[in-house]
Amino acid sequence: MDNDRDANDVEMNNGNDMHNEEEEEDLDDYTPIDQFTDDDIREMEFESEQKVVEFYEMYAEYHGFAVRKDFKECDIEGNIVRRQLVCNRKGI
Repeated sequence: MDNDRDANDVEMNNGNDMHNEEEEEDLDDYTPIDQFTDDDIREMEFESEQKVVEFYEMYAEYHGFAVRKDFKECDIEGNIVRRQLVCNRKGI
């Protein structure tokens, strides 16, 4: 993650990571990270675990802390069905 950016400039898309052919249309899907509500975040869906981690790392950085991976639950096929991210100081 690029720590040289001002946290107020961090923007994320709405979680679907879909890209249109026209760059200006892509911007319609972006919301400044400080404008996400709790409900917005609960309703987000991500394409991969990596996309989830990237979002929460940026979200945490904006709010002044860092996250790390914790609990993981998989289905019988080994697919992650739930992943818990926690403050990186949890348990210290």
